[in-house]
Amino acid sequence: MAGALATAVPMWMFELDQEPDAKVREATAAEWCGDAVLLMTRDKAVLQTGGEGPQDAPEAFNRLAKGVAALSYAPGGFTFLGVLFCARHCRAGRPPSGGLTYCQQCLSEKAGMYRPQGRG
Repeated sequence: MAGALATAVPMWMFELDQEPDAKVREATAAEWCGDAVLLMTRDKAVLQTGGEGPQDAPEAFNRLAKGVAALSYAPGGFTFLGVLFCARHCRAGRPPSGGLTYCQQCLSEKAGMYRPQGRG
């Protein structure tokens, strides 16, 4: 599944990137995250068994991929099934380096995303 996500997640990131209105983009990302949470909690049997109908498994996979894509925009990205997805630095996913589960590039001072307290 991790390999398939490495293909699907960047496509859903692209979909989010195409929305010019930031509020709509944020609402869409929140909806995708919520739907993925429901899938993994309430509807998890579809992931385990493939569901009852022929479209259940593909729909469940896309719900999951959309949630991972939306979470990849968080500072530091999002790691799922041992693959790090970061909308800024590794859209296609990669194994986290150094055993860390976040994107080091995002959180480096050079990237300007992270400033320890007390520093400008």
